[in-house]
Amino acid sequence: MKIFNFLLAAISQVNAITEVPLGISRQIYCETCHIMASELVGKLDELDGKGLTWDDEVIIILDHICGKRLYKEAAKEYKFPVDKMVRSCQAFLNRHEDTLEEALVRKFHHKMGVWLCHELSDACSGVVRLNADSPEDNKLTDDAINKMIKDNLHKVKKPVVGFNPNAPNVKTIKKPAHSEL
Repeated sequence: MKIFNFLLAAISQVNAITEVPLGISRQIYCETCHIMASELVGKLDELDGKGLTWDDEVIIILDHICGKRLYKEAAKEYKFPVDKMVRSCQAFLNRHEDTLEEALVRKFHHKMGVWLCHELSDACSGVVRLNADSPEDNKLTDDAINKMIKDNLHKVKKPVVGFNPNAPNVKTIKKPAHSEL
């Protein structure tokens, strides 16, 4: 059981590490994700107000979400390089664009920051946000995730293991002897 817990924690850490592109800090990637989320919510609320169809508009919004103009102000506030924030956005979109587009077309934008940066991706896994909008953003640290896994271990599904012909619950059938050779 301890090995399973260790492997589960290790896999989640590896996935979280691979989410962040090379040369970009996890902090920049996380804050960029939250900026994307708030911008998407703003644009989608604007669409609702105008009564426009979402299918075409969502594609246009996603095409422009990584523009430098959007990140200039945030880059000054957080003291991050603008180009790294833009690269973070582009990497995030390259990885999650299809899922994000489908969710937006279906008009899903409830708690966009939590969904986008914690559930869809591991962008903010283990990051304490600099200017967190809500306390729930800072609750998903590595320690909190490991504690959550430990506390809810009985709810975690065990991985499917391959077939073992030597297992005690497998019936063996005697092979007939072939005398023709």
